[in-house]
Amino acid sequence: MNDEADAKNNYEAESGKQDLDKLLKELSDTKFALDRSLAKVKAAAEALAESESQLLEQKDLLEQTHDALFTWKLEDGVINWNKNAERLYGYTAAEVLGKEIYELLKAVYPISFDNYFAKLKKENRWEGELRQTTKNGKKIFVESRQVIFETRDGNFIVLETSRDITERKLSDERILQQASLLDKAQDAILVCDLNHRIIFWNKGAERVYGWQSEQVLGREIGAIIGEGDNGVIEKPSKTHPNSDEWLKETAHYTKDQQKIIVVSRWTLVRNEIGQPDYFLIINTDITNLKQAEEHLFRAQRMESIGTLAGGIAHDLNNVLSPILMSVEMLQADETIDKSGEPWLSIIRENTERGASLL
Repeated sequence: MNDEADAKNNYEAESGKQDLDKLLKELSDTKFALDRSLAKVKAAAEALAESESQLLEQKDLLEQTHDALFTWKLEDGVINWNKNAERLYGYTAAEVLGKEIYELLKAVYPISFDNYFAKLKKENRWEGELRQTTKNGKKIFVESRQVIFETRDGNFIVLETSRDITERKLSDERILQQASLLDKAQDAILVCDLNHRIIFWNKGAERVYGWQSEQVLGREIGAIIGEGDNGVIEKPSKTHPNSDEWLKETAHYTKDQQKIIVVSRWTLVRNEIGQPDYFLIINTDITNLKQAEEHLFRAQRMESIGTLAGGIAHDLNNVLSPILMSVEMLQADETIDKSGEPWLSIIRENTERGASLL
């Protein structure tokens, strides 16, 4: 009996030891797994902290830009809104988060909204000029650049930057209006750079010279209006070291090589720091006026010649009349020797011929 009891006790002890060893192994494996998990969590936490630090640094850098910068989800609203966006649009970040940006700013696209949105999703980018409305109702123009990127959690985010170009657009509109007014002028108005390349050619210039604007832009002005003669450039240019203005009558040539006379005014336009920028040239075609002046001069000259001839005829008539009267009196006088009659006839005949010429 004792032997059976001892054997049983030994078996139970051995079995308990095996269970304990198994439990210890499981605890060791669990500890190892926990240690690995903790290491991964720690690494993830460090990576997250580093990522958050980088994001904060990037955010601080983005705040330094002069452009409005914000992000929004394709199927949701705004998720980030920088300080420049607040300054440009007047909305704070709290006011825009979660809202649809294109509805909030009443954006007007150069193409239909559906086409714009389809292009953005297809190409993952879009850029162009937009008209938007700020919080206070002001209409502004912006140069927008939009890029789609995918986050780690599978969301698609649009990073959008907007640069205010309102002043530039208004300035461009003013330039177009001024160009339209210049096109209504009868004078040829053109602008060339300091290398005498044409950069503006109004409708008046088209009428005067026969060249269309697209045919002359970028070409050297002497080749267009001077038949290659650089004199039309050199003469005005020589005066500019001493004066910004040059005015003179000069001969130019049209596209069909017709010579015209113009009053040409060159003005050197300087930039805001006083450096030469470009030449403004206004040419007034006076060809018809010069021809009319020439015709008038000829008429006046003929009139003067007629007046002079009339005066001479009158004076000659005053000279010839007494001669003719004297001859007639001598021929009628019977006391005069008749031997002189032939000479009197000659005098009378030539006097009458001279009088008839008058």
